[in-house]
Amino acid sequence: MDTVTGNFLALAFEIERLLRVSLIALMGEDSPPNLSTHKLVKLLHEKGLLTDSGVEQIGSIKWLRNMLVHGRGNEVPEYTLNAGIQIASSLYHELSEWISDPS
Repeated sequence: MDTVTGNFLALAFEIERLLRVSLIALMGEDSPPNLSTHKLVKLLHEKGLLTDSGVEQIGSIKWLRNMLVHGRGNEVPEYTLNAGIQIASSLYHELSEWISDPS
């Protein structure tokens, strides 16, 4: 695995963790355990944390992550991987900032 792919995957998995932390911050102990990413994103969208654009970004990140982890990275052009890193990095920073100051 090259550095670009590894960096993207690290960001993708960290974003999923931050989404779970965000849901706990919004719902407290009422947060359902062991949600699929799809249900997690749906709940965060319903709670107003994720916009329609945010949901689409997560969908793109999830698609690219799945391509890479299922051994289909050779089907992904380099510019798509680079765009995925930019999207993931931006979303990661937005989530991190919100968690630091949810007001």
